[in-house]
This record gives sequence, C-alpha cells and structure tokens, in this order.
Amino acid sequence: MLSCRGRLVVGLALIPVLIAAVEPARSQLPDALAVAVERALQGQRGLRGLEVAVDGDEVTLTGEVDNFWLKHEALQRTLDVSGVGTVVSEIALPDPESDDVLAERVGRELREYPDITVWDFVGAVVDRGVVTLSGWVTPELDKAGEIFERVARLRGVQDIRGGIQPLPANVQDDRLRRAIGRRVFESLSFMRFARMRPPPFRILVSNSTVTLAGYVRNDVERRELELLVAEIQGVVRVSNQLLTFR
Repeated sequence: MLSCRGRLVVGLALIPVLIAAVEPARSQLPDALAVAVERALQGQRGLRGLEVAVDGDEVTLTGEVDNFWLKHEALQRTLDVSGVGTVVSEIALPDPESDDVLAERVGRELREYPDITVWDFVGAVVDRGVVTLSGWVTPELDKAGEIFERVARLRGVQDIRGGIQPLPANVQDDRLRRAIGRRVFESLSFMRFARMRPPPFRILVSNSTVTLAGYVRNDVERRELELLVAEIQGVVRVSNQLLTFR
C-alpha cells in the first residue's frame, strides 16, 4: 500500500449527524413510534442500550456504542422504521486512538481483505479518527461495502468519508483483464508476481482504458509494464502512475 509518514494514502458515505428519510411513511403516535424504533434496535446486539426520544416524526438516539459500524447500523435501522422522518444522532463513540495506531489497524484490514486483487486499488487516510477511503474495485462483489464494514468495526474510528468506486461491468474489460494478466505474468520481469495476492502494483481497467498504480522496482520495470499493457489489442490508453522503490 502507498504510505505517507506511516499513514495509508489512497473513500464511503459520511453518515451525518442529522439524516432525513426521502419519503417518510405515515406518522405514528410518539409512544408507538418509540416502541417500533426500540424493537428495531433490539435486533442488533450493541444497540440495546441506546435511548430513544420521539418528537413528531423526529427520532433522537442517545447513548454510547463500541464502534462506528454500530452507530451506522443504529441510524439505518431507525430510518427503516415506518413513520420516521428524521434521525438525530447523539451517539457517542470511544475516544480515538492516535492516528498512527489507527492507520496501522486500517492498513492491516485492507491488506487482509481477501478479495483485493491486482485489478483493484484501495487505500485510506486517517485524520483525527476520521478515515477517508478511496479507490476502485472490480464490480463482481460488494467490495466497497465489505471494506467499509471492516474499517467501521475498528475501535476508535469516528467517521468514514470518501468513496470506493466500482469499476464498470462489461465484457470487453473482463476480456482485457484476462489478456493483460497472461501477458504480464508470463513475462520474465513480472512472472515472480503471478502467485502474489496482490502484487505491489495494480492494473485498473475501465472502459478499455488502463491505469497502472502502485510500485515497481525501478524505472525499467515501470516502462516495461506500460509497454506490455499497451501492446494488448483493445487497450485504448494507458495511464502510467507507477512509483518506484528506488
């Protein structure tokens, strides 16, 4: 992963303190609405201690949860209750660790996520407990959602911002990935990475345009990888953003 002073560099939706439903369902009596929200929260261990207050169709959640994922779940579960129009969050989270400690934990989660491949590029920046995720992933799985959950469950995360974007789903890009994979990992310079999951460099394919990111050993490998990819029939353009270890 790219790094900057020990922090990961190289986003999911910010969960605002005030969230409004798009089309609130019909209103309920305050007591009935509070009971419905409490019932929804009971379905997730870790949310059962939250206090619920209702004013019209506005629900205020108060209390403390163990991590940002639980806060996110509380807000979503409340918004899903019929009759809720607005959710006000007064949910407290544990105090953040130092950014360096949290960045290391986030980095470990990204490295250990099993579905990241050479065709994906994801990273994060940590600033005062707020994690900004960004990058691009292939579309066959909900990789963005799964990475969001892994990071949000880390103790000390105060918020998650940015956006990991799914790459376009099309047959031509899938064909190019197979062709590029054969050409690159059968070459003498890069065959040593064929079994590495993932290698230090990434190859992003989007509507026949290829972006090279990550690291290679030197400028010779940087140029060679670009040439190998550019020679593949169907590749429209190659953007070489590779960095070198030396």
